[in-house]
Amino acid sequence: MKKQKGFTVLELLIVVAIIGILSAIVLGQIKTARERAKDKAIFENLQSARNEISIYYSNNGTYGTYGITGTAISTGNNSKCVSSLLATGTSVFTKSGDAQAEKTKEAIAASNSASNGTLVGTGTQRFSNTRCATNGASAAIAATLATDNTKSWCVDSTGFAGEVTGNAATSTAVLLYDLTNSTVRCNS
Repeated sequence: MKKQKGFTVLELLIVVAIIGILSAIVLGQIKTARERAKDKAIFENLQSARNEISIYYSNNGTYGTYGITGTAISTGNNSKCVSSLLATGTSVFTKSGDAQAEKTKEAIAASNSASNGTLVGTGTQRFSNTRCATNGASAAIAATLATDNTKSWCVDSTGFAGEVTGNAATSTAVLLYDLTNSTVRCNS
């Protein structure tokens, strides 16, 4: 009797199972790497936005006022960053035709996109996963992280850049109006 060459069904099943396990591991790592890359884009875009608002302040002597009600961060959509397409106003976050304000809005739009955000609101649309506020003398911007939606990345005019607790999409607590020295800053 001739011995046949080939694999048994059991050997083939073991190989398929090993390939399946390895594929699941690799696909999980790819998803994690994509989310980390989105967070990196948020960090870089908000850093760029902070650089632009600094230049805006140097040129204008003020950031303008946005996202503030009295001595607190505005609630609801009122402190979400405004879409550059429909923005009007005199703050660094709303002014049209100013190079630094436009670059700031572009960087915020890119951060919102990286954090899987959308446009919300009727009339003046705002970026869903962001918060912006300025009282004229100080400013802060936050965007929800892609890897952990219970945290946000925040930059402000005091020089802070870092992770803060809270989702910028749902919480105004990521930004703080500090009454001690009348500054808008990240709630770090």
